[in-house]
Amino acid sequence: MSQETPASTTEAQIKNKRRISPFWLLPFIALMIAGWLIWDSYQDRGNTVT
Repeated sequence: MSQETPASTTEAQIKNKRRISPFWLLPFIALMIAGWLIWDSYQDRGNTVT
């Protein structure tokens, strides 16, 4: 029995999806909260008495 090779070979197409990992959302949310706390602290300082 002889082994036959197929006339045309098909290759799998690899799709590279460039997505942002959901773990990058955590530092972004932390920066947003820190910015909000800094802004809130700045707004609550009031007038400077000299």
